[in-house]
Amino acid sequence: MNVILITGQNKKPILFKKNIDLFLKLNIPVVYVTWTNEIIPPYVKTEGSILLYQIPPVKKTYGNMLAQKTTFQYGLQKIKELFGDNSDNLFILKTRPDVYINESMLDYIFHLNMVTNDDGANGNLSHKIWIPWAHVIKPLYLPDESFYSHVSVLERLIVSDIYLFENEQKGTTPFRWYFPLVQNTTFIRDYLSLPLKVRQQFVDFKIEKNDKFICNILYEYYEFLLQNFHIYTKEGGIKFRKWSDPKSSGMSVIHRKQYNLTDISHTSYGPMRLKLIYNNNELKVLRESLL
Repeated sequence: MNVILITGQNKKPILFKKNIDLFLKLNIPVVYVTWTNEIIPPYVKTEGSILLYQIPPVKKTYGNMLAQKTTFQYGLQKIKELFGDNSDNLFILKTRPDVYINESMLDYIFHLNMVTNDDGANGNLSHKIWIPWAHVIKPLYLPDESFYSHVSVLERLIVSDIYLFENEQKGTTPFRWYFPLVQNTTFIRDYLSLPLKVRQQFVDFKIEKNDKFICNILYEYYEFLLQNFHIYTKEGGIKFRKWSDPKSSGMSVIHRKQYNLTDISHTSYGPMRLKLIYNNNELKVLRESLL
């Protein structure tokens, strides 16, 4: 059984309405969690098949992570209450109002074989997590716009003490939502052993093959992704609001060249400098460039 969990503010009404229309057409259960001060559009309020939950806003924190975690955990809890009888076969697509996934891409996601047959002994997951892309110039950062997996895997993303988590990670935000999955891995321990200034500027340094310590962190991180994540986006399958242009109707995902070690380093980060990997094969090429 598939359930859609939408969290966050409606920053791109055009994309949000397209989302809602498609989910209703496909008769997919939708849970939407946002703040009590958010204006709810009529196409959400009038649809009884969309379960709307408005919760009090939380304070703005570093990276706005408390807000993101709060809405996600609240939505996950509600889905468990509503569909708990089907939890053995319950898969959740977490997304946002400003992300539009077209019907062909949704069909692809919902028909993935996510089982890994892993017993978890090495920290790997029982089911893979689908994500649309991974960043090249921002290593260790995984986007949280959308992800999909079995409910038991997503429950592992819940952080019991989010305030402690935020304080520990201040200045090292690339982990954000997936930190509970990697907190005991070697590459995270190695990364956290670096001085704070180095962690804050991790991707601003030119990475050379002779920097074995950094290359090893990246290699193990990419290996973790290949084992536990299914990265894939069909060309044109997803539209995402364009950060630099609030009037834009969305940024279409465009497949680009395959990247290597020289593409990882950069001097500044922004929408115009995005370098994204759209499938696991592209990630393998990048990983092997570190050897």
